[in-house]
Amino acid sequence: MEFAKDRQTSIPLNERPDLDDKDELVELIHMLDFAKQNRRLHEQLYQLHSRGPLWDGDVISKSDRDELLSIGACAKVCVKGEDGFNACTYFGRSLLRIFDWLHGPLVEAGARAKVAA
Repeated sequence: MEFAKDRQTSIPLNERPDLDDKDELVELIHMLDFAKQNRRLHEQLYQLHSRGPLWDGDVISKSDRDELLSIGACAKVCVKGEDGFNACTYFGRSLLRIFDWLHGPLVEAGARAKVAA
């Protein structure tokens, strides 16, 4: 799936899609379709967003990370002069909000323990 490089999109529950132009609606539909078909990427994207930048050895799945890289949801970055780190992009954050909207938000293990107590 190909996403426009200059994408600007509204996110369900945060904006009014009825005010979006045709291109924004098409982009939103593509993002919704992608999130629905690729639920397995939700956890990887959540990890990059909530704990990033992450060193390559700390990512949950390199193949999932590669797929997120290919669509621009994450990027390779340098941290303090060191290569080999990955971070969530703004597009990735928008996609994560759609994943959360469709499948429910993910919660860290520590936060789950606090909720259960």
